[in-house]
Amino acid sequence: DNALTGRIPYDLHFMQSLQTLDLSYNKFSGSISNEFVFFQDLRFLHLDGNQLTGSIPFMGVFEQLTKIETISLRSNNMDGSIQSNIANLSMLRTLSIGENELTGNIPVEISNMFALESLKLDQTRLSGTISESICALKSRSLKEFVVDCNVVSCSCCTNCST
Repeated sequence: DNALTGRIPYDLHFMQSLQTLDLSYNKFSGSISNEFVFFQDLRFLHLDGNQLTGSIPFMGVFEQLTKIETISLRSNNMDGSIQSNIANLSMLRTLSIGENELTGNIPVEISNMFALESLKLDQTRLSGTISESICALKSRSLKEFVVDCNVVSCSCCTNCST
């Protein structure tokens, strides 16, 4: 927590070999920009607890990050849905995007993310039923799966947020 404000600095893209970026618990605002495609070696991205807005850029931005293992965007003001091309993030082990204004269903394509160990989608506006194919990840890699069970029907979640 450094109380940094404004947009995430554009000049960060010059740090192309960066592997970990943690700007959590500041007051950054605006959307996640296209400059993130320059972080080809980025493995861990933590932007929790800011004031980020807009949709989560799985398509076009994050899908370019072929080495990404962790995306943590909890406690922002992000909206939109989880795009089905999230499955292109084949190295992703942790996806923590709860405490945002996300809507829609949880895409079945998540079931193709065989490295996924932790999936936190709680305190959002997501709805629907978790497919059995996503539940099957628990026998492979998924150790932690958190949703709002009062609006999402989930027979395999490890924790229900209400």
